[in-house]
Amino acid sequence: MKLEADLHVHTIASGHAFSTITEIARAAKRKGIKAIAVLDHGPALPGGAHEYYFSNLVALPDFIDGVRIIKGVEANIIGKNGELDISDFTLELLEFVGVSFHPVCGYEPTTRIENTEVLLKAIENTNVKMVCHPSVPGFDVDLKVIVEKCKEKGVLIEVNNFSFNENSFRYPSLEENLKLLEICAEKGAMIALNSDAHFHELVGEVGTAVSYIKKMNFPEELIINRSYKLVNSFIYSYFEGGENKD
Repeated sequence: MKLEADLHVHTIASGHAFSTITEIARAAKRKGIKAIAVLDHGPALPGGAHEYYFSNLVALPDFIDGVRIIKGVEANIIGKNGELDISDFTLELLEFVGVSFHPVCGYEPTTRIENTEVLLKAIENTNVKMVCHPSVPGFDVDLKVIVEKCKEKGVLIEVNNFSFNENSFRYPSLEENLKLLEICAEKGAMIALNSDAHFHELVGEVGTAVSYIKKMNFPEELIINRSYKLVNSFIYSYFEGGENKD
């Protein structure tokens, strides 16, 4: 399966990643990837970038070595009302906002019902365009409810390749990730199949997740980033009068 965009990569600004934006863009170009979404971690995660970093992403060019640079953030949920660690003012400056649960970021997981309600509240933020790795050990949620809400709100569900890696702290949620794929297929919900690369050579590498996707005959038409054109249209549909950046 060939991806034309990777909608979740991290740079050194995340504090625990190891490559610059330029290094990632050059690796993407070499692999034939047309676009990358730079989703560095918000400030609530230890080592994460300051909010000023995200507000200044406008300083970046739209293209590096011919690769489209989509400016965004992986914002952390920090409160029971779905509060994020980046202000709405700054989120509105960005092109693509992912949201996720991470440990030690302010929100401590409780019951499945409450975790689900908190994530639903975060999805209600009109700036949010993707839920990153919905299955996180300790943050149990009702995946069916989350997928239904995302489809209703036009929010992408991420299928995160690193979550299928035995070395990932999210690997214990493998069965939940397989269940997530089944629900998305059943509901016809759009997904983004992403690397979550923290090193430039891993950009676009989604082979582990693809092996599961193929086994279950997941519909390729539900994978938005198989097409750069689809990604571009999705992003700019949220900007009044916005023009696609080809």
